[in-house]
Amino acid sequence: MVVRGFINCKVYSKFKPLRVYGGLAVFGGKVAYLGSEEEITSLINRLGGDLVDLRGRIVMPGFIDSHLHLTSLGRGLKSLDLRGVKSIKEVKDLLREFALKSNNYWLVGHGWDHELFEERRLINRSDLDEVVSDRPTVLTRICLHLAVLNSKALEMLRVNERFGSSPNLVRDSNGVPTGVVREEVLEEVINDLRGDVNSLIDDLIEGIKHLLSNGITSVGFMNCHIDEFYALQLIKLKYGLPIRIGVYLSGKYVDLISNLGIVRGLGDDHLKILGIKVFIDGSLGARTALLSEPYYDEPNTYGVQVTSEEELSKVLKVITGHKLQVAAHAIGDRAVDMALKFYSSLSSDDVGECRHRIEHMSLVKDEQIVQASRLGVVAVVQPRFVISDWWVVDRVGLSRVKYVYAFNKISSNLPTGFSSDAPVEPANPWETIYAAITRGEYEAVPLSKYTGGESLNLLDALHIHTYGSAYTLFLDDIAGTLDVGKQADFIVVDRNPLELDVKEVRKIRILETYVNGVKVYPHQNFN
Repeated sequence: MVVRGFINCKVYSKFKPLRVYGGLAVFGGKVAYLGSEEEITSLINRLGGDLVDLRGRIVMPGFIDSHLHLTSLGRGLKSLDLRGVKSIKEVKDLLREFALKSNNYWLVGHGWDHELFEERRLINRSDLDEVVSDRPTVLTRICLHLAVLNSKALEMLRVNERFGSSPNLVRDSNGVPTGVVREEVLEEVINDLRGDVNSLIDDLIEGIKHLLSNGITSVGFMNCHIDEFYALQLIKLKYGLPIRIGVYLSGKYVDLISNLGIVRGLGDDHLKILGIKVFIDGSLGARTALLSEPYYDEPNTYGVQVTSEEELSKVLKVITGHKLQVAAHAIGDRAVDMALKFYSSLSSDDVGECRHRIEHMSLVKDEQIVQASRLGVVAVVQPRFVISDWWVVDRVGLSRVKYVYAFNKISSNLPTGFSSDAPVEPANPWETIYAAITRGEYEAVPLSKYTGGESLNLLDALHIHTYGSAYTLFLDDIAGTLDVGKQADFIVVDRNPLELDVKEVRKIRILETYVNGVKVYPHQNFN
């Protein structure tokens, strides 16, 4: 085992408080020493180790993404990208071109947002059938809470037969399915598309490579299914995992967890079961986020409660009893109320020990933040939503806009982690940091005019995306900073974020990524 020193660099070992060094030494996969370049050089020479010249680059802790969907991310990288598409006609043109190039029988695309369409309506199965009628096609909306299927996909997946009574199988005025599916119906469609274990391995590896190239060294894998967990274990056995993955199993496995007696921490520092993901509501984009007052732009709906109170109570009781973590998806304020109601039924010791989480908290009132703080709840937020949800002022109205994406209030009162929710948003952490600071000001997002006080400064944003996210994944003892004794998970970037205009931050490039002091990007361990 060789000691290695990294010199000719500026090392930011942590951001709160800010600590800066001229180099670092790594031994046994951990940070062994931080100091000046002269101290590191002298130490390494005395110990007969290796010196790595980083040519004046910036070193900082690896980013940690608290909440993403790893299989969907990997598959999405090989799918039709529909982000930013401005019309249904453009969707059809892109789908037609993709169908000609793709060798896959199933055609999958992601990222469309009907709020951008000049036709001002949802895409439907007839639109897709005009382009592709002989191959099943599924196009998911950017939020991953709504999708459209063509007639072939509806037929092959027996959607009407299986979900005919569900309000989330959308029908027209004649009762005929439009091809649009939401929430639990979409979740089952996505499950059907996951494929066999070899397909899962390919998708997971693709996703891991992408994350490492973006300087992400640890992630929370949300809503993980057993076959995906199995595939991850096979990857680990064959290649090793050059990334840390905290697994949050799908809510449907509560009984399995109970029967097997699984407790938090099953696994090791690279693959570990941490908890379970449970959906309370949907998304603002699909108008399925659960609100306490009606949607401003559609007053006949309050959103959708995805999981019953009886099931939520069961999940909380079982998971807490096994010292596992509940990650409760709650976007609307009424959904946040439900999460807080159930967490308040526990002792503060139970909530604190399990670090129970609320995911998103997109519309959250001041008193809810106070209650969450009193309970010891952990928050996980997605700053890039601010830019993607540019229409949110119209959704909720001016009277509620002050409660939307309240990142400053949340992070000032609660332990907070950042996430991309990839593939919902780009995995690139610099996009997340940029959005947390600017709130869409330079994209003329209306929300930025009303909620400028919820902007974060750069150091706070970097701290949350490193140490803050480490805390959410029970990694704060080994990752999130480059303190001596912690694992040497760090990145090398091409420019100093602390010396850039905020508009340039999103252009920073990851040059190298290290996990346990080993370079995993650009040299990934998948051959």
